[in-house]
Order: sequence, then structure tokens, then C-alpha cells
Amino acid sequence: MFYETKKYFRKMRSMIKILMVEDNTDDIDLIQHELRKGKVNFVAEIVQTSNDYENALRNFEPDIILSDFTLPSFDGPMAFQIKEKITPFTPFIFVSGTIGEEKLIEFIKNGVTDFVVKDRLFNLTTKVNRALKEAREKREKSETEQLLIQNENRLAKAQQIAHLGSWEVDFATNTALWSDEACRIYGLPPQENVQSPESFLSFVHPEDFAYVTKIVNNSKASLLENSFYYRIIRKDGAIRHIHVDSRYELDANGKPISLYGISHDITEIKEMEEELHKSERNFRAVFESTDVGFLLMDNGFNVIARNVNIEMWSKTMLAEPLTIGMNLREKLIPEKQIQMDQIMAIVKQGNSINHEVSYRNDNDGLNWFLVNSDPVFDGEGKVVGVCLAVNNITEKKLVEQKIENSEIKYRQLFYNNPMPLWVLDSNSLKFLDVNDAALNHYGYSREEFLSLTALDLRPLEERERFLKLEHSAKTSLRNVGNWKHLKKDGTMIYVEINSTEIIFEGISAKLVLVNDVTNKLKAENDLKELNQHLEERVQERTAELTEANKALEAYTSTVSHDLRAPVCAIIGFAKIIQQEHGARMLPEEKEFFGYIEDSAHRMTAIIDDLLKLAKYGEQRLKLEPVDMTRLIKGVWLNISRTVPHHAILQLSELPLMTVDMSMLQQVIVNLLSNAIKYSSKVREPVVRIWSEQTEGHVTIYFKDNGAGFDMQHYDRLFGAFQRLHGTTEFEGTGVGLTLVKRIIEKHGGTVGAEGKKGDGATFYFTLPLCKILIP
Repeated sequence: MFYETKKYFRKMRSMIKILMVEDNTDDIDLIQHELRKGKVNFVAEIVQTSNDYENALRNFEPDIILSDFTLPSFDGPMAFQIKEKITPFTPFIFVSGTIGEEKLIEFIKNGVTDFVVKDRLFNLTTKVNRALKEAREKREKSETEQLLIQNENRLAKAQQIAHLGSWEVDFATNTALWSDEACRIYGLPPQENVQSPESFLSFVHPEDFAYVTKIVNNSKASLLENSFYYRIIRKDGAIRHIHVDSRYELDANGKPISLYGISHDITEIKEMEEELHKSERNFRAVFESTDVGFLLMDNGFNVIARNVNIEMWSKTMLAEPLTIGMNLREKLIPEKQIQMDQIMAIVKQGNSINHEVSYRNDNDGLNWFLVNSDPVFDGEGKVVGVCLAVNNITEKKLVEQKIENSEIKYRQLFYNNPMPLWVLDSNSLKFLDVNDAALNHYGYSREEFLSLTALDLRPLEERERFLKLEHSAKTSLRNVGNWKHLKKDGTMIYVEINSTEIIFEGISAKLVLVNDVTNKLKAENDLKELNQHLEERVQERTAELTEANKALEAYTSTVSHDLRAPVCAIIGFAKIIQQEHGARMLPEEKEFFGYIEDSAHRMTAIIDDLLKLAKYGEQRLKLEPVDMTRLIKGVWLNISRTVPHHAILQLSELPLMTVDMSMLQQVIVNLLSNAIKYSSKVREPVVRIWSEQTEGHVTIYFKDNGAGFDMQHYDRLFGAFQRLHGTTEFEGTGVGLTLVKRIIEKHGGTVGAEGKKGDGATFYFTLPLCKILIP
């Protein structure tokens, strides 16, 4: 804005630039004639299109615009709108033949400078001069306002940079006006810059409130200038440190008119002071508590300052404590005096020096100290003294001696190790050292070995893999696997390498242990081949067994089918004979036909059990969660409907189990049927079922109070067609428990039983816990 105003004044002092928007040449001549007649010194540019008009506004930079109201492809209102966007300060006058009064008033309200009718051009010069004058005044006013805003901004910026806020209390209105920075210091928005004179007290820290209140009251009484410091707590909880300077303005009678002041936020200064104090305290704490002994002397060897830990050195060296003002040189033996003079000569030249000194103590033996001597400079850079930092390095020396002894032991272990060992440069891969076992194993002399690199021991196909491993190695200790190595005579061996990072004579290196595994790998390969042949044989036997099982299943199915047909025929013909000739049969003949029919039914049951054995032996498991309590209740109900009995079921709550439901249902049917059958001859038969869970397994028990069995025959209990009771006593084929065993084992479990003849039996099966779903 300021730049545009200056540019305008430069043009005003010379020729006026007039931009004419006009397409009539006669009107152009009349307008220019009228301007020259009015002694207007001008240069004009004529435009008729919007593009030419915009270019002229930017390049010609007119001082005033005279525009016709209508043109063939352009008009005055559009020209005015374009002017407002590009150069809003340039005056704009309509010079037209016709325009309505209402439109004229509307354009004047919107910012058009003036209007001249073409048949009244006698007042054009007056209106042009007036428009140019008003534009100049607007620009001057804008410049003044801009300068004022800039100065206010500079002041606000300066206050912000200095954290310095100003304020004024007007006693006539009893109000206080705060600057933006004063508001910011107190955590207020600039909109709240009008406050009451005492409003700042609400921000004062409670610990400083009484002190500030006293100063304010004394100031009101004395009307003197004030300068004081206090803390505030802003609304956001931040604590700030404020320094205030204030001065009263008095009238002729000595009464206060106003109070001016500045509030300086010195929080950062206070924090720096606190940091400085803390640093000094820390330095003093370090100076006194560090293990290092410090001694400060002037150029004449007089002690200026010292800490507690210097006493160990001074007692060893002087046999007496150091005191302030003591002359250290005078206390030394002549040999140490010469050494101290040499050190001081170097320090006086502005140099530092580090040296080790030893002193023999009658009680502790030899003590070692590392002394750092640094010059002390004054403000002009002149050396005025020396600061000694003394470290007791006796223990370090002892450790170094132990390390040296350890290195001797290491070399003894290294060279006498029965396995090949060498040290390898981590960068060049050259051999730095090698033990005797490696020389003997690989057939090289020491000189030959040390002239090689790790690549020389490897065949060509191994070298690239070795380099990739070296570049990608991240750990200091690693087993790098099996490798092929070449002996001097060309023999190929297989080795196992273990490597660890070390520093060898100041060089980054690797200590490598080599284990020849050639014979071991050969034995492993032989064993692998043997296992492979064994596996092939097992697969062959498995295939043979599978085929045999398939043949057996086919045989079982065929036999069962072929047996069932004649048995059914026997039953059928026996019934026909009894029906047609029963009336003429003797009683024993009828009994014989009954035996035939019973035997045929027994044969049918045996055939069915054979098929079940074949079925459950081949069928795959379909596992699903099964509610065992519900399953057993359902089986009991079905048995009770088909087989009359008077047994009582005592069922405890059982867990959920993941099993093949159809297979396990067959297990429950067989166990419950046996319990009911073998307890049918007691007066009050009871079947009790419960479960027990142990670590890793769950067991479900089926206990009855029936006939029981002799445990001497336990090994026959779960065998196919093995019966411990006669068919005349209890019917059955002897396959039920065999099915139970096969199904439970198919689930990965076991079966068992306990019994006593005449005193009932308990059958149980156990499944792994992983088959259990705990509700």
C-alpha cells in the first residue's frame, strides 16, 4: 500500500495518465480538447475491449479512468468492476450520453467517482481535478493509517519480543487499559484489555499477595515511582515471574491523573538464574563428592582451593594434609620439585599435560596416580594458575597387570589347544595368528599359514557364501555352520566353525575354533541311508498290511452276507414246518425246532457283531462337542423302552466331551446293556455313573451290583467272542466289550474294569483332557 502511494505521488508531479474506454473517435477528440482547454497536462491511452482494458490497467497504470457507459463488446459497469479488482484507488468517471438518474445514484454508492454527460463537457476538467485530489487525499490518509498500524504493530512486536507489557490506569474512569502483550503475560485474550485498577491482584501468587498489597497501598499513599517483583498464577495454571515499574502522572495540584506502568515477564530470566544456581550447586556437589581429587594453585604453587578427595594423594605424597595457602612445592622432595617445575613451565604456556606418578606408601605399598594439569586463565587470557585433577589409578594398574597375566594364560591355552584355532583380521580376512593344532591339521608351516587369507582354505564354490556371511554378520559370538576346507595337499574336509569378535593387538578380529566333522558327517550319511532303507521297508509293509486289511474287510463282508442268507433260510423253513406240521409234532420235536430257531438267531447276532467290528475299525472319527449327561439319559430311555427291566439309574453331572457321537453312543449302549443284563437277577439292581478328572485325563465309570466276574479272567474280558458266563445264564455274543475297547482306543483313550464274582462290576473308559470342553 505504501509503495503504491509513493508511486502515485511521483506521477502527480509529472504528466497525468488517463485511460479512456471509448469507441467513438469524435467523442475522444472532444474529451481531449476539453481537458487541454482546462490546462490538464496528460497522456491518454484508448481501449475498446476488456482484454486491452485489463492490460492497460496493469501496464499503463493510469491515474484516472474515463469510461463510456456502453460499447459494442464492453461496457462501463464491467470496466468499473475490473478496475476495483486490479487498482481500487484509481478514480473512475463515467463520460456518457445517456444514463438514468437511479442508475447513477446506485453507481456512486458502489464507488464510482463521478459522472459527466457528453453534451456538458465544460465541467469535465473540474471533476477530473477534483477526483485526482480526492484520490490523493485517500492515498495520503491510507498511508498515514498504514504507518500508524505499522508503528502499533512494531510496538506490539517489540513488547512481545521483550515480554514487556504496558498498561495505564485512568483515575477519572477508574479503569485500566492493558496492551496486548500485558494481556498475553497474564494469560488473557486481547479483547479483555480493559480491566479494573486492582484486577491484577486476582492473579498474584498467594505467597506474594500480602507483599504486593503492601507495596500497592504504600504507592497510593506516597505517589512515588515503584519497582518490584512478584509471581502470578494464570488461568491456565502457569506460574510466571513479573517485574513491574510504575509512575504517577499528577495535575497542577499534585493529584494523580493516571498511573503508567510496564509489566516485564522475567520468567525465563528467573529460570536461567535458577539453572545457574543449580549448576553452581551441582558443580560444588561434583567438586566435593567426585572420586577425582581437585587442587587449584596460583603460579607460585600456593594452594587456592581443594576438595576432600585430594587428601589421599596429598597424604601419600606429603604425609600431611593440604591446607589453603600452603606452598605445595616447598613440601616436596627435591626430585618431585624438579618434576613440578617442568609441569608448571608447560602449563604457563597455555598447554595441558597428563602424566602418571607413583608413590610408595609404607602401609599400602606402591600407589599410582594420573594427574591432569590444566592452565587457569584470567579475563585477558593470561595464565594465572594451574588446576590439578588427580585420579587414583592403583586399582587400574593392578587390573592391567591381571590382564597381562591373563594374556599369558590365553596364549598358553591358544597354542596348546588340541583343536585348530586361529585369529582372523575382520577386514582383510588375513590370518594374524594360528595355533600348532591348525598347522598340523592343515599341513602348513606358520609362515605359510600367516601369508594366507580365509578364502585360500575354501574351494571356489564356498567363497561367495563365506563373503556374504561375513558382510551380514551382526553378532559377536556365532556358530557359522558346516564348511568345506582344503588342506595343503588338496584333501577336502568338512569342518564346523565357531567364531567370536575380539580385539587383537588393537585390530578388530575374529577368534575362530575349527572342528573337523568329516567322519561325523560320513557316519550321519550312513545312518541316513540306513534309515531311508528302513523307511522304505516300513512303507512297503504298511502297504501290504493295508491291502491285507482291505481283503479281510471284503472277506468279512462276504462271509457275513453269505452266512446271513442260509441262516435266514433256516429260520424261515423252521417257522413254516412249525406252522404247517406243529399240530402233529411231538413235544420234543417242537422243542428241537425251537433250538434250531434260537441257534439261527444267535448266528444272526454274531454276524451283526462281525459287521460292527469291521465298521468301527475302518470308520473315521467325526468329532463334535457332546453333552455326556444328556447322551446317557437318552440311551437309558431307549433301552428301557425296548428291554423291560427294573434297574435304577444314578447319574452324576458329566463334562462336555469332544468325541464322535455315533461311536460313543454305541459304547454307552453296550456298557448300559451289560450293566442291566448282568444285574437283572438281583432284587434291587442299581447302575451308577460318575466321572473323575485327573491331570491330563478324564474317566467315566459305569458300576452295577450284578453278577460281577472273576479278575483272574480279566485278560479275556475285552477279547472278541470271549464270554465269562454261559449263554444259558446270560445271553450275548461276546463282542460288545470288544467294540467298546476298539472305539475308545480310536479316540486315543483306554478302557478298564474291576469286578468280583457275585458282587457287581465297574467298567470305565479314560480319554485325554484335550478331548474335553469344560463348560
